[in-house]
Amino acid sequence: MAGKYKNNIRKDKRGGYSYKITVVGVQYQGACKNCYSREKALAYVANLKAELRNKEKLSNDKVITIGVLGEKYKQYTLARNRDIKHVRSKVKFFNEYFGITTPAVDIKRSDIDRLINYCRTVKKHKDTTIDRYISALSKMYNIAIDDEILLKNPCSKVKKLGLYNQQNFKFWNKNEILAIKKVSPLWLVDMIDCALITSLRRANIRLFNKDWVDWERNKIIVPCEHSKSRKAIELPMGKKLKEIIARNFDDNDTEYVFINKSRKTPRSEKTLENKLKESCALANVKYYGWNGFRHTAGTRMAQACVLIHEIQSYMAHSTPLVTRKYLDNSYTNKIAAMEILEGY
Repeated sequence: MAGKYKNNIRKDKRGGYSYKITVVGVQYQGACKNCYSREKALAYVANLKAELRNKEKLSNDKVITIGVLGEKYKQYTLARNRDIKHVRSKVKFFNEYFGITTPAVDIKRSDIDRLINYCRTVKKHKDTTIDRYISALSKMYNIAIDDEILLKNPCSKVKKLGLYNQQNFKFWNKNEILAIKKVSPLWLVDMIDCALITSLRRANIRLFNKDWVDWERNKIIVPCEHSKSRKAIELPMGKKLKEIIARNFDDNDTEYVFINKSRKTPRSEKTLENKLKESCALANVKYYGWNGFRHTAGTRMAQACVLIHEIQSYMAHSTPLVTRKYLDNSYTNKIAAMEILEGY
């Protein structure tokens, strides 16, 4: 019996090889003629791809518009059960700015520079907000490149603007967290504690899968496909976190840890935000959104003088510069550092 395709080829039961490839959005499938070794089959496929690309002359690129990229981005997001609200707003912005029928290959680096200038001068966006727009546009192009309907990404060499920005740090102190938990229902308290201990993003907490829990090794392993950085996240599981997960784990027969018991489904992002906003109002505490728990977790580690590269690894950031934006670097932290140094 023939096996699965690997690197676009697979070995047939008679010893030959067959291929399945996608070129300029069109799928091709057939036999690798006179190829009885893996090396020859790979060379055959490489030559075939080049031949098909030259034959088409990438003429299909001209019909791939900004609107098409936007639709692909939305489909990609929905297929991975991610937040579609922000994706829709960004796609709408790109359709209005570039034009929904504008060919994607016509967008150059100079157009990206003009987009950045427009966001700064007309929209009055901060650099971090502009970075999110550029990141979304880059993702749209990368999805098309993966589908082999485009070859280049005009955003590939655009550097982040807001990496060194000073921000108003959004974190709650210990008393504020206690006040929020006091007026919150138990299911929300469990999710808050899980967020503060793991520093995982809202989507990971909301869709916390039972398969991520390794009881034998006392670890939580979030697969790379569920990680924003596209790297697997591995976190230790302490006594308190173990109790929280076990309490919710055994209480439902779904694949998720935290669910709405009446509906047997994970709670929506809107439900989480609204309930947290309500709890903050009742506790008379400033509302920072769910991401405030990540800022709080990062700041707690920094105040305990955990090394920044350890915080970066724990929070699954791409670089320490990103981690810096999640830490409060106020004078109180310097006092804590001074006290440690004086203790030696």
